[in-house]
Amino acid sequence: MRLYLLLLLLPLLLPSSAAAEEGGGIPSPTRIPGAIEYDSAHPERLLPEQLVAHSYVLMEMETGDILMQRNADDLMYPASTTKALTALITLEHLANTLEPGQTLDDALKRQMTVSETAVDIPSDASSAGLRANDSISIIDALYGMMLKSGNDAANAIAEYISGSQEAFVEYMNAAVSAFGLNNSHFANPHGYHDPDHYSTALDMAAIARIAMRSPIYRKIVSTVDYTITTGVRRPLNLHNTNRLIDTSNSTYYYPYATGGKTGSHSMAAYSLIATAEKNGVTLLVVLMYSGDYSRWADAKRLFEYGFTQYTSYTPEQIYAKDPFTIQTTSFATTDENRGELTLDLEAIDPTETARVTGPNDVVEALADSYRSYTSITWTRGRQPRAPIYKGEVLGVMTFYTPSGDAPKYNLIAPRDVAIRGNAPLTIDELEEMSRVNPLSFPPLSWDWLTPPVIVFAMSALTLRTVARFFRNSRREARQLPKPKRRTYR
Repeated sequence: MRLYLLLLLLPLLLPSSAAAEEGGGIPSPTRIPGAIEYDSAHPERLLPEQLVAHSYVLMEMETGDILMQRNADDLMYPASTTKALTALITLEHLANTLEPGQTLDDALKRQMTVSETAVDIPSDASSAGLRANDSISIIDALYGMMLKSGNDAANAIAEYISGSQEAFVEYMNAAVSAFGLNNSHFANPHGYHDPDHYSTALDMAAIARIAMRSPIYRKIVSTVDYTITTGVRRPLNLHNTNRLIDTSNSTYYYPYATGGKTGSHSMAAYSLIATAEKNGVTLLVVLMYSGDYSRWADAKRLFEYGFTQYTSYTPEQIYAKDPFTIQTTSFATTDENRGELTLDLEAIDPTETARVTGPNDVVEALADSYRSYTSITWTRGRQPRAPIYKGEVLGVMTFYTPSGDAPKYNLIAPRDVAIRGNAPLTIDELEEMSRVNPLSFPPLSWDWLTPPVIVFAMSALTLRTVARFFRNSRREARQLPKPKRRTYR
C-alpha cells in the first residue's frame, strides 16, 4: 500500500518542509492551460478541466448521492482535514461515556491539562497556541483544533480521550474500518505528513458526512471567531481558516457555505472539506491536491453545479402545490364558496422534519404524484356537514417519504362554514337523538318531512292507478257479448 502511494505521489514530492497547515513550500497547482472559460451564468455546464483539484467529490448530504467526482478513489494525503475524524471520534466517545444525568454539553466542559508531549510539535506545524500545563476545556480544544487547525490541540484531545496519541490513532483506524472505509490509514490525530497517513476523497467525504450529523460539530465548523480561555494566561483568539464562511473576505466568501475544514502541507498541496446549503439541498465537497486560492473557487463551482442538479421539498411545500379541496354539506345559502374548503396543512409534531430530496426530475415527479404515497383519515368524513369552524381538524394526513420517514399532518379548515337554517338532520344526528332519548321525535320540518310524504303520495297514486285498471278490466269483461252455441250438421 505504501509503495503504491509513493509511486502515485512521486511527481508531486518536493524537497520542502511538511507543514500540516498553511506552511511554506507548498505546491499550488493551476488549471489546465487552454481550458474553456468557466461561465458563472451557467453553472450547470461545469467541466472537469475548469477545476484545479487532482481529486475531488461532490456529494448530496441527505441521500449520499455523488453528483460529480474525479480521481475520488486515488490515495492522497489528507493533511489537516484529518482533524474532522479526530473531532468525530471525540464527540462520539464523549456521547457514549456520559455519566448518569449528564449531557454532552456537560461533558464538553470537562477540564484537561495540556501535557508536554501534546505541545511537542514541529516548528512548521500549525498551532492553537497552547502551552504545557494549560488548563483547557474539551470544547475549547475542539475549537482550537478545527478553527486554527492546531496540532497541539489535536494531540491534547487524543491524549485525554485515549491516554496517548498512539492509542488514539488505533482508535481512528478502528473507526474507519467500522465505517467500511478500506482506503484510509492514519498515523496521527492531526494530519502532519507521514507516508502511512493517507485517505481518499470518497473516504473523507464519508467521514465528513457522518461528522456533520452532530449539532456540536456543525456549530464548531461554522464558527468564524472564537476565544479560548486557558485559565493561567491571556485568552487565545482564534480565526477560522475556512475563507468560504468568512464574511470579512468578500473575495472567497460564499453565502451558502456552512462549514468545513482546511488542510495543507508540501506533500498534499491544499485540501478542503466544505459544506453548503441552499433551498433545502445540502452539499458536501472534498478537494485534494488543489491550489491555495483555487480551492475556494473549485468549491464554489462544484456547489453551484450541484444546486442546479438537485431539488429538495418539504411535505408542506409539496402539498401547497396541490392542496386538498373538499365539499361540505348543509352549508348556508349565503356561503360564497358553496361550502367548498381548501384545507390547510399543519405538522402535528413541528420538531419532526422531513424532506424529499433528489435529482430535479425525480423530485418534481414525486411532488406531482404525492397523493399516491399519502394516506388520510377523515375525522368527520370526506364531506363533513356544516357548521365547521376555522382551525377545526378535519383529517390527518400521513406523508410517506422515499427516505422512510412518515410524518403526520393535520388537515385544517381555513374558515368558518355556517349551517343552513332549515338544514335536515343527518342520519348520525337522528341515531344520536334516538340513542339519547328513544321517545324523542325531531321537530317537524319540511326538509325531512317532504321526502316521506312524496314517497307516500306516489305509492298511493300508483296503487290507485293499478286498482282502477283492474276495475275497468272487469267491467269491460262483463259488457262483451257472449258467443251463441251453434250446431253443425
